[in-house]
Amino acid sequence: MEFLEIHTSDRIAFKRCRRKWEWSSPLRRNLVPKDPSEMVNLWIGTGVHFAFEDYCGYNRYGNPVIAFEAFCNAHKASEVPDFADDAIELCMGMLEYYPYWYEQAGRPKYNTVWIDGVPQVEVEFRLELKELSAVAGYPVVYHGTFDRVVQDEEGMYWVEDYKTTRTMDYMRMATDPQMKAYTWAAEQVYGMDFEGAIMTQLLKSYPKPPNRLKTGGFSQDIRQKTTYGLYRQALLDAYGNVPTNYVEFLNKLAAEESVEGNRFIRRDCIHHNRAVKENTYNSIILEGKDMLNLELPLYPNETMNCSWDCGAFRNVCIVREEGGDYEELLRNDFVVSTRGKEEPRWRKRLEEQWNSLSNH
Repeated sequence: MEFLEIHTSDRIAFKRCRRKWEWSSPLRRNLVPKDPSEMVNLWIGTGVHFAFEDYCGYNRYGNPVIAFEAFCNAHKASEVPDFADDAIELCMGMLEYYPYWYEQAGRPKYNTVWIDGVPQVEVEFRLELKELSAVAGYPVVYHGTFDRVVQDEEGMYWVEDYKTTRTMDYMRMATDPQMKAYTWAAEQVYGMDFEGAIMTQLLKSYPKPPNRLKTGGFSQDIRQKTTYGLYRQALLDAYGNVPTNYVEFLNKLAAEESVEGNRFIRRDCIHHNRAVKENTYNSIILEGKDMLNLELPLYPNETMNCSWDCGAFRNVCIVREEGGDYEELLRNDFVVSTRGKEEPRWRKRLEEQWNSLSNH
């Protein structure tokens, strides 16, 4: 092995439950479940990130929906996970709405940083942690990928990350270890000051025009999946103005929105001062020393969160606690992860397509 890698997700798993970490960590057994739902989530997440990579970078496709379609079409049928159709349809709707949201007047603009003609999107990095290398006796690196490096209207630099979620978390940024680590890492990679991190959350849903009533007019049910802009436009298209009996409801929709976003897409920024960056590095080193300790006890951390946080590992853990053959479950239901070992075939196919087009 040329080097050992530590990831933010690995640090989170280690602190959450040492047993699950031992099964899932690239530093240990590096297992991933064969569960189709898990495979769909990973595949869809990769496609969404590619769509933003292109849209905020070279923008070859001109629209994130078209970029996502290209990602899907670059896979052979046998490479597409089972039961992916519903997830694909959902992502299309989410990505179709994003440019409309992004270009809305009054929303602060963050421009992708370009270096030597290359947009800084999906930037993979590996930073050697020399203190840990000295402990291990061979190189130990911190590995991650910046979704996007941006500059704001005042010239400050930020690291942006995209998250798809089923529930918006308005306080997530304050305690998110990945964003702290990425601000620290960005300064090491680029050799310049970074103001902090930006997290863009996309709800796993998307807005639609307001529901029409059979009796005429539009529904004023606040639970419907719409926005102020879509509702107002529907009124203008139907009546040429905003009728007075819709003003109160339209104001309710407006009150749910801000420059940060709405219930479907939200962008939050957090400033990381020098102390945060230094403390983040120190935490990485302290955690890393424990993670590299081959004599460290690996006991479970059973909590109420296991029901949603452990995934396929939950059943294996229960069987182990009951004295059953959990190793058989690991052999039958899991495989060793190969993620990141080589350039994905779908990406090679897309590059070949573009090279072919550029040569004609």
